[in-house]
Amino acid sequence: MPIFLFLKQIIDMLYQYQILDYGMVLFAVGLLVCKIYKDKLYKNIKGFFRPADAVVFLLGVIYFLSFLRYMQAYGVFFKIESCFLIYFLGRVYGKELLKYGKQLAIAGYVVVYSNFFCRFYQFGYKFIVSGPEETLLNVGGLYYYKTDLAVGIIIAMLFIYMFSEISWLKWITILPVCGYMVFYSGARTQQLVMGIAYILILLYELEKHRKFSMYVSSKMGKIMVGTMFFCLFLFFIVLQVFPFDSFADYVKVGTGAGSFLEKLMHSRHVIWWDILSYFREQPFLTRVFGIDLQTEYMHTAKAMRAHSFYIKQIYATGYIGCLAFLAFVSTVLGSVNRCSNHRKLAYLVLVLWVVLLGSGLTIESIESTQMSWFPMLFTGVLLSEEKKSVQE
Repeated sequence: MPIFLFLKQIIDMLYQYQILDYGMVLFAVGLLVCKIYKDKLYKNIKGFFRPADAVVFLLGVIYFLSFLRYMQAYGVFFKIESCFLIYFLGRVYGKELLKYGKQLAIAGYVVVYSNFFCRFYQFGYKFIVSGPEETLLNVGGLYYYKTDLAVGIIIAMLFIYMFSEISWLKWITILPVCGYMVFYSGARTQQLVMGIAYILILLYELEKHRKFSMYVSSKMGKIMVGTMFFCLFLFFIVLQVFPFDSFADYVKVGTGAGSFLEKLMHSRHVIWWDILSYFREQPFLTRVFGIDLQTEYMHTAKAMRAHSFYIKQIYATGYIGCLAFLAFVSTVLGSVNRCSNHRKLAYLVLVLWVVLLGSGLTIESIESTQMSWFPMLFTGVLLSEEKKSVQE
């Protein structure tokens, strides 16, 4: 397990060598099988089981059915199902996995400083790098895209903060160095995610010094979850009556609003409206179960992918997939709120989910093993620890 955790962040930098991702999946399967047989978990499945496990299994089935409707999307299917596999890896290892935090921190340092010095080598003393965005995809770094660079730095920053034992190096790294690398990467959504991560780290510091307690009452939690489900149902209704195709024409580049948005969105808004327009025209059962995992690009004026986890979720898995995923997210947030004995783990999971869901605004984050594996892994750990606390 320590080797697996150390290699994960390093391999994320080498995304163009996708064979390494397949190797990591096989590595994870081996770890999962060995742990199950070592602890003989198969003899006590009922005691091990949690309702969230059923939701994750249901999501796996939903995505499998979506894959069957267009089997050429095996690459996307493999990445998505792998994150559910990693969830169960976290479930079987539980808090034992946190013993290897040092390996996560060391790998984080490797990621941050290798990219920092690479940027310095490429651009010298320039504090802000300018030029055509096409030539600055990763704005100085070892990742293939600037988004991957920013996400990699945020995740590394989180592990360094949580597990590094060298205080002065930790704070120098997570504040000026990581802040610089993300906020001048050009990845706008990840800049927002980084800001939220900093706020959550501040709240955790206040909790450690007993000056703050982030806790939502059971009644308020139910109200919040109910509100989320209501908003989702409201969106389903709006989806059937709102003329997205007409709105897409309005925000295209030729109009004033489109010209303004284009600089920030790179045609994403046009893609989203086109996909939603196509989806709303489908038969009811198709809207319930979704279309497939890959063909959304065929139904956009730009012939581009969804560029949003949320748009892709409704296209690929329909209403039932959206409801199941929201149920899982609600379970995770509830566990974070109730986890009073393991606040470090709770905040770790919370920030990782901010990365997954925040990045999902403008990219299909669940299809990225870099963005989905760690949130799912530590969610499994969190739910296992909550299960043990209840039993005790």
